[in-house]
Amino acid sequence: MVAQDYEFVWRVLRRFGLSTDEAADATQEVFTVLAARIADVHPDAVKTFLFQTARNLASNARRARARRPRQAEDDELETHPDPNPNPESLANEGERRRLLDSLLERLPEDLRAVIVLCEFENATLVEAGLLLDIPRGTVASRLRRARALLAAWMRGAAPSSFEEETP
Repeated sequence: MVAQDYEFVWRVLRRFGLSTDEAADATQEVFTVLAARIADVHPDAVKTFLFQTARNLASNARRARARRPRQAEDDELETHPDPNPNPESLANEGERRRLLDSLLERLPEDLRAVIVLCEFENATLVEAGLLLDIPRGTVASRLRRARALLAAWMRGAAPSSFEEETP
């Protein structure tokens, strides 16, 4: 299961606001929880269990981070990138990633879950509904609202001001 779903869990944790390092640690924790509760998890519900556990751990990690004094993230520290990529493209990619992360953080948890599953994990509406235990129509509605909010925020502000704005 670890080999099959490790990347899925890691991506979910990243899209729910964890840094790269936090996501790596939390991914291991998700599988530790699964190992401890494997007898309670129906074989057809493993992916749902992994998603819900990752979502809960990400939420707990964000709350814990909010209580700690702020430290510089890895992407804010001086790095020594591979000399082959164009420095301008690396800067643009990093800025786009930070912008996406800041926009996702602004979304309510229920909308973020749907956008992460449908847009980043390519889950169908039915699959997302099964993972979230909600009807397909609710998934579709939340996905429309999430897309609309993200589009409005992207149209309405420059990348440097996303940190300060509130929805």
